[in-house]
Amino acid sequence: MKKFIFSAVALVAFSFAGVANNEVKEEKVQVKETVKADPCIEWAIGALGELEAAMGCEFSDVESGAILLALTKYC
Repeated sequence: MKKFIFSAVALVAFSFAGVANNEVKEEKVQVKETVKADPCIEWAIGALGELEAAMGCEFSDVESGAILLALTKYC
């Protein structure tokens, strides 16, 4: 009998706790991004385009990345 009363009290207590505060607050966060043009990167991209045009081919993404990294060291 004690278990039954305890279970009933616990059920009532937890059911009130579950519905007591169901409000959800939504907050909007504004993110400001500032992108600055880097002349070295712009020069490296231009040089990569010129290199591809001179060789008459198009490099893969991995090759282009490696070439861009090498070109930015010369800037």
